[in-house]
Order: sequence, then structure tokens, then C-alpha cells
Amino acid sequence: MATHDKTETSHASASTDAPAKAGRVSREDAPDEPRFSRERLLSREGEQIAGYPHTVIAGALHGADADEFTREEIQAKAEAFLKRPVEEA
Repeated sequence: MATHDKTETSHASASTDAPAKAGRVSREDAPDEPRFSRERLLSREGEQIAGYPHTVIAGALHGADADEFTREEIQAKAEAFLKRPVEEA
């Protein structure tokens, strides 16, 4: 167990030097991350980009204010959309 404590301590000190918040990378930290337009994501190509059918992407983007999204952003929006409760008419 003593080796784990040393390892954790060394990782903890290394992680405090990094400005990232809880595993998230800000736009400033990852300027090369590609961004995709709403139109491109809503096309059939969006399925290849995000890994979800274009109908799910359309639902995920409904009400979103931005015009461009990273792959991670659209995937998170798609997951949230799929977890929303279905309203019955």
C-alpha cells in the first residue's frame, strides 16, 4: 500500500500544476479541436461525426444557441436528449 500512496502523491502534485477542471478542456487549452456547423451536423454527415442518427442530433440541437459544436459537445447533447423523458400528447 505504501507504493500506492507514493504514486497517488506524485500524481496529485502533477495534476495541481495543470489548469484543467475535472477532466474538461477549455477552448483555450484545445484550440485545434474541430468545430462543426449546425448545418453539417444536421446533414447525413452528422451521423458519422457524432455517431448518432441525424434525427437524434436534430433533437439534441433543438433550442441550442450556438452555431458550431465540437464532437464532444454534440455527443453530450445527444446523450442528454436521449435521457430526457418523453412527453405524451
